[in-house]
Amino acid sequence: MGPRVLWAALAAFAGLTLAWFLCGLLSGGDFLGGGSPLPYLLAVAGAGLGGWLGAKARARGARVAIAAAALAALLFWVAVPNGWWALPPPRTAAPR
Repeated sequence: MGPRVLWAALAAFAGLTLAWFLCGLLSGGDFLGGGSPLPYLLAVAGAGLGGWLGAKARARGARVAIAAAALAALLFWVAVPNGWWALPPPRTAAPR
């Protein structure tokens, strides 16, 4: 596995995470995208675009940006609980 594949994989991971984050941030409700397959398609597109950009990255600044984005993506998956975009259930009055 060469360095181009490594940078492409890191950038694909960061692109997938960014797409997932944006889909969750922009969709309200209990299900990501309201049950639509669109968030999954956007995640695949984000990973593909990130991988393509990572494979083309040659400058040191681009590689530093990819490494920083991949670290931020890793911290996102470690720190953020599953279902962070979901709204909590509605409050109900306690029975008397």
